Amino acid sequence: MAATTEGRIFAALMARASGLSALGLPIAWPNVDFTPPENQKFLRVQFVPNVTQRQWIASDGVHRYIGLLQVSVFWPKGQFEGELRPREIAGQVAAHFPCDHQMTEDDVTVRVMERPTVADMLPEDSRVHIPVTIQWECFH
Repeated sequence: MAATTEGRIFAALMARASGLSALGLPIAWPNVDFTPPENQKFLRVQFVPNVTQRQWIASDGVHRYIGLLQVSVFWPKGQFEGELRPREIAGQVAAHFPCDHQMTEDDVTVRVMERPTVADMLPEDSRVHIPVTIQWECFH
């Protein structure tokens, strides 16, 4: 159990992201050792907090926490599926985090700010990846 707002935000987002295992792909989690499978098909979850904003003059008042959760779909280069199959998976990732969806950990609620963005395919040496960016906010 997390003791801080930052820890609870992270825990809420990771709990929701764990549901992506239903897509049947291995998941590379933040700060957890991971070896990509031989077929190069997997997801990678990255937690990217941004600045914290004070909402009121009182220093002990509510603050707005914002950031991104990025889930990248990795796929081998040159597969017959081309871009369609990994893009379909990216769309399923986006659908897993619908606009205004709320995730709660103890007394902290994190909200998805808008429909996630599915980016362009990025080529690497032996694989490609499609980032899906989820914008979140929390008032606490």
